[in-house]
Amino acid sequence: QSQVSRIFRGQVHRHTVTLEKICKYARVKSVKVTPDDVRNSDVLINALSDVWDGTDQDAQALAGVIRSLQALRSPSTK
Repeated sequence: QSQVSRIFRGQVHRHTVTLEKICKYARVKSVKVTPDDVRNSDVLINALSDVWDGTDQDAQALAGVIRSLQALRSPSTK
């Protein structure tokens, strides 16, 4: 209950699976992911290091691909 209360007050310190489940159940948009959340995601960091060639141009292309994934989400999870 205390975690749910903190979520609805906007006092979330990190993005978790539990947070996503609560937001999905309540049909609310989840809180914004912070740059620290991204930096702390080994899955994302490893994927980027596997495919990014280190150039700004490739970074822009990868960012476009990542942002396009939002269109694939159902309206209740956006």
